[in-house]
Amino acid sequence: MNESNMENEKTPLYVAFSTQKGGVGKTTFTVLAASYLYYLKGYDVAVVDCDYPQHSIAGMRKRDAEQVGADEDYKRMAYEQFTRLGKKAYPVLCSSPEKAISTADEYIDGKSSVRCPLKPSDSIPLCPNNPAH
Repeated sequence: MNESNMENEKTPLYVAFSTQKGGVGKTTFTVLAASYLYYLKGYDVAVVDCDYPQHSIAGMRKRDAEQVGADEDYKRMAYEQFTRLGKKAYPVLCSSPEKAISTADEYIDGKSSVRCPLKPSDSIPLCPNNPAH
């Protein structure tokens, strides 16, 4: 499907990166591809993390949120970045490979807002504590 078809389609496009070999960059490539499509190209993106049981992408997102929440400079930088981009962070959903499509479909249909391991209220803060920034 070429880019012009993607812009006209309302049907979700599912993309998967998989291999049984560990350490080949699946997580890195997934985050880079999702970020490029979401932040730079403007597509709606949701990542379904099927890396059971560790859910690497969700774990990275949780660590990022904790780091941002604990440091005023990081809060300010996150606020500035998200303000400049005009977007919040894309959702990361946890699932198993067998349930990945149904997890994505439930999220798209609004039947599920489950993001893990974070609760929706635990997402990366979008405004700093200091209103002067």
